[in-house]
Amino acid sequence: MRGHKVMWGAWVAAGLLLGACGDDTVTPPSGNGDAGVTVDAGTTTDAGTTTDAGTQVSAPTVSFTSPVEGAQVEQAPVRIQAVVHAEGGLATLSAKHNAGAATDIPVTRGQTEQTVTVPVDAVAGENTVTLRAVDDGGQATEATLRFTYAPPAVDTAAPELVLTSPTEGQDLTVYQVRVTGRTTDNVGVTDLTLRLNGGAEQSAAGTLGPDGTFAFVLTPGRGDNTLVLRARDAAGNITEKQAHFRFGRWVSGGGSHSALVRDGKVYVWGNNNLGQLGVGQPGPEAGYSPSPLPLSGLPTVSAVAFGQNSSLVVGTDGTVWTWGDNKNAQLGLGVPGAGTLDTATRYAPVRVPSLTDAVTAVRGYTHVLVLAEDHTVWAFGANNVGQLGDDTTKAASDVPVKVVDLTDVIQVAAGSEHSVALRADGTVWIWGRNSSGNLGLGTQDSTAHARPAQVPGLTDVVDIAAGKDHTLALRANGTVVAWGLGANGQLGQGLSGADGNSSVPVAVLNLTQATGVFANGTVSFALRADGTVVGWGQNANGTLGTGDKVSLTSPSTPVVGLSNVTTLGVGALHAVSVRRDGSIFGWGWNFKGCVGGGPAAKESWAYSEPLQVTLP
Repeated sequence: MRGHKVMWGAWVAAGLLLGACGDDTVTPPSGNGDAGVTVDAGTTTDAGTTTDAGTQVSAPTVSFTSPVEGAQVEQAPVRIQAVVHAEGGLATLSAKHNAGAATDIPVTRGQTEQTVTVPVDAVAGENTVTLRAVDDGGQATEATLRFTYAPPAVDTAAPELVLTSPTEGQDLTVYQVRVTGRTTDNVGVTDLTLRLNGGAEQSAAGTLGPDGTFAFVLTPGRGDNTLVLRARDAAGNITEKQAHFRFGRWVSGGGSHSALVRDGKVYVWGNNNLGQLGVGQPGPEAGYSPSPLPLSGLPTVSAVAFGQNSSLVVGTDGTVWTWGDNKNAQLGLGVPGAGTLDTATRYAPVRVPSLTDAVTAVRGYTHVLVLAEDHTVWAFGANNVGQLGDDTTKAASDVPVKVVDLTDVIQVAAGSEHSVALRADGTVWIWGRNSSGNLGLGTQDSTAHARPAQVPGLTDVVDIAAGKDHTLALRANGTVVAWGLGANGQLGQGLSGADGNSSVPVAVLNLTQATGVFANGTVSFALRADGTVVGWGQNANGTLGTGDKVSLTSPSTPVVGLSNVTTLGVGALHAVSVRRDGSIFGWGWNFKGCVGGGPAAKESWAYSEPLQVTLP
């Protein structure tokens, strides 16, 4: 029974061997006829014996060394330590806890000193441990130690767990999610585990810092994701936190058409003169739509990318579908080895046959970049300045080609005729047109750049975006740099005209705590940690959403009336945003209804403040 036995499995029996007579383990004698006498409090010993030579041999002694007599002990099991001396050679040693039965301790016969450690399963309150030592002459000594065991209070307090990233409902366009937070406990956290999308539970305890902070990265799934973190303490208390987030591109703007993904379905509105809405050939009714229309014939969709007059979506099954203008083979629907390029316009979605493992994609003016599940990049469409990155300058490719020398990519962006990739190590790689210093290499030229090159000085980038001839890069500290064409102030450095251009990254002024960047044409936007959106650049058509038409050379006025924004899609002269509550707003130049304000909104009108977009 608990409290009435000694735990002998953890014996430590060691001592100084003085005059050992052998090493056979002996059995204690059946009895001892000597009368016991009390030597001191708590110790009883037999009278000493006399050797044949007439020398008296003292009875054994037992000295407890830990805990001390009367001590209060809180840690279990209680480890009783003692030293036994037996001048006549130790024969047997036994221990008894409280009123339990005595249990023998193995000894080496003839040993004169032995140190013992006895683990005791103590009961709450007062406890006694009695050691009985018998020497070879039959002399016996008993010593008793008294102590009080105070069990520690039962720990019922669960760890504290704060998850700072990803945030609930966050929309990610980067194929990597950074998980950060902190967990603490009144005693100590023993494990931190994660489970992504119902997969196996994995330990993340190795990422915990001394102060309980943690940071690690995961690869998300296409579309909706659920992350579950659990912190445990030694008492088994658990705290769980969940975060639901999405990976993909949920809203996009083209030249004058727009799209939104909701629950895997695609809604389109705006111009359809070249079939870019995917709802059939243009006509009196299908030429454009100022209100969103559902698009059929697609799998469940996780990313949408609209270009000038062409459209693309990525399914959660990894397939890619395109439609619209195809003059430069930007739909990627060619047949390998065919003698001529496929440049036929498509008025409804068609699957790109050679792509089966896409996770996201972007459109430039007439070319496409597709990020694959293995973190490589594929491209198709126009290639007059090497924007496909396949180390050629052939005019175009109507089938996907692999971008050379590029691995570990987690995001892509496309300008009019230049291409950008963000790698997992935070570096930025770029290729294509460089007429305005688009590539950030410190030069500008008219040469085609058909292979990716690293942008110098950038190693901590977490998000990228590209406009017509400029590029934005969000750094891990929440600041943004930009390079390329800046004639309309789109670099955000406070300059415009020829002075606004830069062939190297320059800091965007007045901007901190950014969490995402977006661009198109000659405008730039940043999503901030407080859920507001701020833009800079050309604003003659109200594209910045500031309530006026004043262009800005650096961020200042946020988009009017918008808060809790999760993502943004930017067209050539308009923009569309999604709020955390799912509401949709558009602003800018409403050519052919691309802002999405419905029939009541004026066509070909500059809306400098957001209009709400209503889905059917």
